[in-house]
Amino acid sequence: MRSINASKPVFGSPFFSMFQMSECAMSKRTQKQEAKSRIEFLFCFCFCFLFSLNSMADASSSSSLTQPTPTPAADAAPLSRNALKRQRKEEAWLAGAEERKKMRKEKKKERKEKDREKETNTGRPPKIDKDRPTSSVRIVIDCDFEQPENKMNPAEVKSMAKQLNRSYAQNRRAMIPAQLSFCGLGPELKDSMDKSQKDWKQWKVEISEKNLLDAIPDKDNIVYLTADSPTILEDLEDTKAYIIGGIVDRNRYKNLCFKRAEAAGLKTAQLPIGEYIQMASRKVLTVNQVVEIMVKYLETKDWQASFLHVIPQRKINPKDNKKVDGDNDEDEGGEGEDGGNNDVNKVGDKDNVNESAESKEGVNDNLDEGENGLDEGKR
Repeated sequence: MRSINASKPVFGSPFFSMFQMSECAMSKRTQKQEAKSRIEFLFCFCFCFLFSLNSMADASSSSSLTQPTPTPAADAAPLSRNALKRQRKEEAWLAGAEERKKMRKEKKKERKEKDREKETNTGRPPKIDKDRPTSSVRIVIDCDFEQPENKMNPAEVKSMAKQLNRSYAQNRRAMIPAQLSFCGLGPELKDSMDKSQKDWKQWKVEISEKNLLDAIPDKDNIVYLTADSPTILEDLEDTKAYIIGGIVDRNRYKNLCFKRAEAAGLKTAQLPIGEYIQMASRKVLTVNQVVEIMVKYLETKDWQASFLHVIPQRKINPKDNKKVDGDNDEDEGGEGEDGGNNDVNKVGDKDNVNESAESKEGVNDNLDEGENGLDEGKR
């Protein structure tokens, strides 16, 4: 007969089911207590951790406020000789900061004064006054010499582009600027202008590709300036347009501008150079020199002073002409050596030979810069 354990109720008996229910209830109660105790432990741990962090931060901040600046210990090891040198240099550098600042200001002031002296000594023009008066005299540079074939070689076209650049600059700096304009610009001249002065299309001048008669249809008010004209120009009239032949030809084409003006039925005239000064030799005035003479005349109303201001002193006979106010620097007519327009005013023999030689050697690309460099070297 199988023995029955008295401690446990028999399976299937009512006592067994009651025992199971009580045992499940006890296990659930213990699980809840364990979970509750774990949550309480974690909460206490987090609280203690945060409290310790806060106390440590307060302690560090209070110590940083109350702690005095550290001083080198009396028994610290002595610095080496090199370290002492570096320390003294740093101290001297920091001590001289204010003095160096004053010295920089003084040097800057001295530099500005030297720049002002250079501007006055070199004759650099003053700043442009936007409110200065302007003249109604028109100066037109006729550049229509590329059709039917270009009468200038590439070096001469490059020189002509530089003369136009300088003509614009001289008129822009003048005390009384004239109404400057260009007409008849061909493709080769425009390409050269693009290379030498990229912003030339933004110049405050009238630039036209049309020929002279299309650009200025009023023939009665046109005066073509050429040295072959029998008429001497006495004054610049406000209603007239004075034409300058924009060509560098080394005197290859005789009477070119005069014949062009006669064929178009235009009036001609030449500058009164021979009536006011005596030239040392036969010379050639460039386009920019003629423009500068004319704008100088608008300012002074004196042909002689205008000629002496622009034409280099070496090209004037010293016996019959006196230098006026030292204005005749060689750089003023630097491009005269470049061989200008033979139809504006011809005044030179020896220089013409030199110009031809220079053109063959190809050393006359930058006339203005070359002449200015020569003048600075002499100084």
